[in-house]
Amino acid sequence: MTFRYLFAALCLSASFCLMTPRPLQAAKPAFDGAWSVRFCDKAAPSRDCGGFWLYLVQDGDRLCGDFYAATPGLSRVDEGGGRWVLGVSTGNVASVVIESTRNNATYLATAQKKGGRLEWRLIGPIEAGSMQEAPVIPLKATMMRDTGATSSERMRQIRDAPCAWPSDAEG
Repeated sequence: MTFRYLFAALCLSASFCLMTPRPLQAAKPAFDGAWSVRFCDKAAPSRDCGGFWLYLVQDGDRLCGDFYAATPGLSRVDEGGGRWVLGVSTGNVASVVIESTRNNATYLATAQKKGGRLEWRLIGPIEAGSMQEAPVIPLKATMMRDTGATSSERMRQIRDAPCAWPSDAEG
């Protein structure tokens, strides 16, 4: 299944959810911003910590962004490297497609806002990569907003290069 077909299916399912009658609710939680969690090796505290950083720009219900993931000790890294996250939000849940530059696979994931946290869950692969390697992107993680200098700079870069979805290019 190509990314374009997956994107269309994701948009269709999001549209269905948006059209389903719901009681009026408060403003949608904003997914916009930098989110992170650190993974450290408690048995070897002198090793560099790894982690997962998710950078999302939200425009209405649409999300796009980038990520960076690393294992403790930084032995395996997936640097994202561009617009590698696309998704839609419905209420306090977002469904995203995330592409790994480490193993060239495409995954489906969910992110759910719970208070000031973001509960991340990697559902599974959508399209197998060209390399047989486990993802560096975590299966589950509880993330917090990241307002550090590095994350703030990365968010500025993402906002300066507006999100372009595949359907935008077809005009």
